[in-house]
Amino acid sequence: MTIRRKLEQIVLPGFMGCNLFEILEFIYLEIKQNKLAVRANAMAFSFFISLFPSLLVLFTTLAYLPIHKNYNTVITTYINELLPGNAGTLLLTTIKDITTKPRGSLLSFGFLLAIYFSSNGLLAMISGFRKAYPLTFVQRHWVKERLVAIQMTFLLGLLLIASFLLIIFGNMLIVWLLKLLKANILLSVVLTLLRWLVILGLFFLGIGIIYRLGMPLREKYSIVSPGTIVATVFSIISSLIFSDYIENFSNYNKVYGSIGSIIVLMLWIQINAIILLIGFELNAAIVIRKDLKTKTLSSSLSEKPI
Repeated sequence: MTIRRKLEQIVLPGFMGCNLFEILEFIYLEIKQNKLAVRANAMAFSFFISLFPSLLVLFTTLAYLPIHKNYNTVITTYINELLPGNAGTLLLTTIKDITTKPRGSLLSFGFLLAIYFSSNGLLAMISGFRKAYPLTFVQRHWVKERLVAIQMTFLLGLLLIASFLLIIFGNMLIVWLLKLLKANILLSVVLTLLRWLVILGLFFLGIGIIYRLGMPLREKYSIVSPGTIVATVFSIISSLIFSDYIENFSNYNKVYGSIGSIIVLMLWIQINAIILLIGFELNAAIVIRKDLKTKTLSSSLSEKPI
C-alpha cells in the first residue's frame, strides 16, 4: 500500500470527513500559490511595529490595578525567560517606565490612539487570512476589518492580563496553600504544573479567538480546531528550540552588537507568524474541502432524473 493510499484512509477528528491526503495536498498548493513566506514577513513587520503601542495599552492598564508591589520584578523575570536571548531587554525599559508611573492622560485620546495602532498587527494578520473562495469565505469591508482587529486586540489583551495576574499571584497562592496544608514538595510541583497548564490553556484560547474572529468565514469556526491545536503546539516547541539555539549556539550579539536583540525579536515574531498561517491554512483547507464536497454532492443530486 502506497503512502498516498494510507493517508487517504486517515480521517482525523475535526477534519469534517476529509481525509489527511486531500488536506495536506490542498495546504501544499495553497502555500505554494499564495506565498506564505511573503505574508508571514508582512505580518511579522506589522506585529513588530504594533508591539510597543500594545505594551503601552497593556501595562498602562496593569499599572492601575491593585496588584502586588513586586509584580514588575516578576514580569521582568518571565519576559526574560519567554523571549529568546536578550530580546526581552528591548522591552523592559519601556515596561518599567509604564508600570511605575500611571499616566492619566493615556486614558484619554492618547490611550485610544495607542489601541488603534496596536490593532495594526492583527489587521495585517486578518489581511493574510483572505481567500478567493466565495463559497466559504466572505469579503469584509475595510471598516469591518478594522473593527474586528480592535475587538481582537481587546480580547487578547484581557487574556494577557489574566495570564500576567496568574503569573504574579500564582506563586503567592502556591506558597499560601503549602503553608495552610503543610504539604510536601509533590503538592508544590502539582500546583505549579496546574498553574502552567492554565496559562497554556489561555494561550490556546487566544489562538482560537484569532482563528474564529480573524478568518472571514461564512460559518464561524469553533475555537477548538485542528489549526488551533497545531499552531499552539508548534509555537511552544519552536519557541523553546529557538530560545535554546540563541542561548547556546548563536553569536548574534558579537556580530550585530546591541541591534542583535531587535533581530532576534523579529525572527521570533516571524517564526510565530508562519506558524499562525500554517494553522490558518489547515483550518481553511478543511472547511473549503468540506464545502466543495457538499456543493458537488448537491449538484449531482439535482441532476438526477426524477
